[in-house]
Amino acid sequence: MEKIVNIVHFIKSNRMSYPEFFVIIGVILNSFLWSVIALLRYYSMYDLVFDSGIVTLTMEYNLHFFNAPFLMYMTGFSLDRILFSPLILIDGIPGMLVIQEIALSIPAYVIFKIGQLKIKDNFTLMLISFAYLIYFPLSGAFFYDYHFQTFFILFFLLGVYLFETKRYKSSTLLMFLAGSVRFPYMIFPVLFFLIILIQSIMNRADPEQKLKKIAIMNVTLMGATLALSYFLISDSYFLLAQKVFSDSGFSGYLHINSNSFMGNFLSNLNNKIVTVLLIFSPFLFISIKKFKWIIYTIPYLFLLIFNTYSAYVYPDFNHLQYASLYAPFLFLLILENIPEEIQTKVRNENEKNRLMIYYNQVKTEIRKRRKPITFFLIVLVTAIIFQPYSPVNNYSSNSFNMNIFHPNIATYNDYVKVVNLIPANDPYVLYQNNLPYVDVHDPALSCLDAYRQFFQPSNYSHIILMNGSTTSRIDYVLAYVNDFPLHLDTINLIDKLYQNGNYGIEAYLGGFILLAKNYTKEPVYLSQVSFKNDYISSYNTSQFIFTFPTLVPGVYNFNFTSVNSDSMIIFDKFFSNYVSNVTFSVLNETGYATGNSYNLNVTINIESVILDGYAIFNTKHSEYNSLSIYGPFNKIS
Repeated sequence: MEKIVNIVHFIKSNRMSYPEFFVIIGVILNSFLWSVIALLRYYSMYDLVFDSGIVTLTMEYNLHFFNAPFLMYMTGFSLDRILFSPLILIDGIPGMLVIQEIALSIPAYVIFKIGQLKIKDNFTLMLISFAYLIYFPLSGAFFYDYHFQTFFILFFLLGVYLFETKRYKSSTLLMFLAGSVRFPYMIFPVLFFLIILIQSIMNRADPEQKLKKIAIMNVTLMGATLALSYFLISDSYFLLAQKVFSDSGFSGYLHINSNSFMGNFLSNLNNKIVTVLLIFSPFLFISIKKFKWIIYTIPYLFLLIFNTYSAYVYPDFNHLQYASLYAPFLFLLILENIPEEIQTKVRNENEKNRLMIYYNQVKTEIRKRRKPITFFLIVLVTAIIFQPYSPVNNYSSNSFNMNIFHPNIATYNDYVKVVNLIPANDPYVLYQNNLPYVDVHDPALSCLDAYRQFFQPSNYSHIILMNGSTTSRIDYVLAYVNDFPLHLDTINLIDKLYQNGNYGIEAYLGGFILLAKNYTKEPVYLSQVSFKNDYISSYNTSQFIFTFPTLVPGVYNFNFTSVNSDSMIIFDKFFSNYVSNVTFSVLNETGYATGNSYNLNVTINIESVILDGYAIFNTKHSEYNSLSIYGPFNKIS
């Protein structure tokens, strides 16, 4: 009780309304909830090199290396990655994930403060702020890795608030940071100050023309920055080497293919219409009289309509970070169109029934706020369907993978142990894209281009490093074999390199396999496979096929048992659905009958990484058979 009294005293002493206090609590709870989800995803191996790893990589590189061409490219592409690089020192990727969730939640309170400048009803503002926290198109920004685009919402809204409160220098700084999250987000600050410029020219109530001067300065500064950023990126060695601009121009950067505009427009048109309706549905019930903020949504609508990129369109549009292109403007739009004063109906003092008095008061309060309440309820209904933390999300069109609430920390610890075998100063490492810890471990590697090589594992001679050089050198390959077939390309690469004879397995632990060049020692870590598979067949079947888990190269013991003593079992071969040309050699094969059963022990040296494998045996007169596998029990390489 004393704590509650203290909270009430704090609110009153700081002249804070209860709705404002509840919004602050909502921001804290939302940050905590999403931080838990983000960290659980990270420790469950769902955080990807695209994009957390690539952002981490560049932030680390900025702190440890100086490469002028790369810094010029990054200045044009995302200046904020340079400016905020020290954030990575807090706690690497986990720290950045938490920082992002906080930065994405705080705008709810900024929206409340912007609204207070023109709307007198704090309860209405609380509903709008809560609607922001559960607005489902933002779920991808909260859920999927971290990106500097998501910081745009906070920086831009803070810039608007500071401008509205006449703190113009601070507003300019925040708007510049908003435009620097990633090229070409600077379009929005330029548009903001361009509209201010037009309004100041048309409005003669500014005799000193202060706003006009500020607007001209910022349009010039940020417009020049936007143009400079384009040339820094389009002439960059890095993107030219990746054939982003050289093959398809600026359209390739925006994921726009080379089809005609009309062809792109008609492609997947029904889903584009659904996307627009879902994004704008909560705002359709508000009378739109001031259209300024709708103009800011045109760049996203252009991308959506004249594009075939699935990430912009239903059902995938809320799974990534692109809501930052329109979300802040829609909430500014609703603040602009909510009545400044909400009329209160005078209570009938002649009413004697207290219950009726209370009922009429509630009805009046609801009626006078019917627009913001309708808006909030629509956002709430769509959140129940599409938010990943909602149980109903499992039945939506494209549900989120929320199988993260029981992370295997032992698996993650195995992952860290294996990664730490890689020398910190060795950039020649290839790895699959759900292992971003490697980026923090080794900031010199261009993981983006290294990962692209996995799509063509037979061609790995053009790996682009962060210093702009290319190399065919590979010192280490890291894979998580329990992920197949999702990352089958990595496994195929490991198998190819291993069979070339120049590589050995330095570690196989918890499903992680580390291939090292010229490694001939015993593995530092080695997980033993102990597996038994029973098989019941029809009588007189002459061939038995047993499935078994992933096997890395090494020596294994296979024990085949049959219920018939006269089976005369003979090992035939291995087969895999995912790895071709499985190579092996039989070191020893012994068969013997005991009582009513027949046993076959086979010692086999497997030289391939076998995924979803089959062991094939020839026999006869067998109805019930079992296969047990144990190994590897000596050095792998």
